[in-house]
Amino acid sequence: ILSIFSKTKISSIDIIGFHGQTIYHNSKEKLSLQIGNGNLLSQLLQKKVVVNFRKNDLKNNGVGAPLTPIFHKIIMTKLQIETPVIFLNLGGVANVTLVNEDKIYSSDIGPGNCLIDKWIKKKTNKNFDKLGSFARSGKIDKIIFEQAIDQWFYKFKDLTKKNISFDINDFDISFVRGLELNDGAATLTEYTSEIIAKYLDSLSTKNIIVCGGGRKNQYLIERISNK
Repeated sequence: ILSIFSKTKISSIDIIGFHGQTIYHNSKEKLSLQIGNGNLLSQLLQKKVVVNFRKNDLKNNGVGAPLTPIFHKIIMTKLQIETPVIFLNLGGVANVTLVNEDKIYSSDIGPGNCLIDKWIKKKTNKNFDKLGSFARSGKIDKIIFEQAIDQWFYKFKDLTKKNISFDINDFDISFVRGLELNDGAATLTEYTSEIIAKYLDSLSTKNIIVCGGGRKNQYLIERISNK
């Protein structure tokens, strides 16, 4: 964080919003835990620091993700992006912000990179599937994929009708446990892309901006685009 501020004149900053790193989040239980010391950051930078955004949002009947939609709307305004526009954020969890004139709708979709990352960490000494290369060279197990995706849409058939918030621990990779490395990566990528693509289709907006670390997974992006 300090390295980021070293590129900016600290005197030009009035107040700092510090989100922290989320290690547990459950909107139903109204629980959210972030690591990061706001008091220490304030002392180091000699600036006012605002923290606990998620907890405050949960206390006010939100689902604990108040910052990203506002940030996306600011980007849209600054860059004069035509509306309606969807910001698809691919982190561990995938989420969208739909901006239509002055209205903002935001919700989590489902898994982003978390399932793929978890699989790669389990099977290799790497942390993620760089560019989606493992998945690209693998074969999708259609039977496993279809069973898993049917279960997802049965469980979350009304997902687009309500705002929801996920934690990466809400998803698991057990359904691909018997597959080899590349085939498991391919099947999980297909599963993830199907969930995301179906949600995007339901919003009926083709102007989509992709952000987050998952945008670097070229194979995942290709699968979403093809769908």
